[in-house]
Amino acid sequence: MEKKSEFALRTVIIYAEGIYRNQRDDIVARCIGWSIRAERGTAVSQGKYKEIKPYWTTPEMQKHIEDLLDNEEVRGATPRYWEDVNIGDELPQIVKGPLSVGEMMAWAHSIGGGGEVHAFRMRALRKHPAWGWKNPETGVSENHRSGA
Repeated sequence: MEKKSEFALRTVIIYAEGIYRNQRDDIVARCIGWSIRAERGTAVSQGKYKEIKPYWTTPEMQKHIEDLLDNEEVRGATPRYWEDVNIGDELPQIVKGPLSVGEMMAWAHSIGGGGEVHAFRMRALRKHPAWGWKNPETGVSENHRSGA
């Protein structure tokens, strides 16, 4: 479906249906998803978001985030059930960000069975520094596949 847009003048909304079947071919779930495609060149020339500046992450902030990720509680196969949580309980912090193209790619790769996307990516870049680069606009470590 085509839609007029301030952002790109013309956008297209794509709908997709997923049907999930069991071993007997019975439908057990159905979902409808959608995505939006915009004309990138037009969107850039329109300049709707040109005044928004990237957020700068200092080395100290990045170190703080890495320390939090290193100490994050990963529950994995240990679910936290509703009945196990009481009003006033303090839940562990979940660290996300800084959001970057690399973070979005890591998330997209993880949705097939993912886990600790942010910490995994950070540890991989720490272990293999040559895989990464420092984004001069944000100060965030990126991996080369995320747009160097």
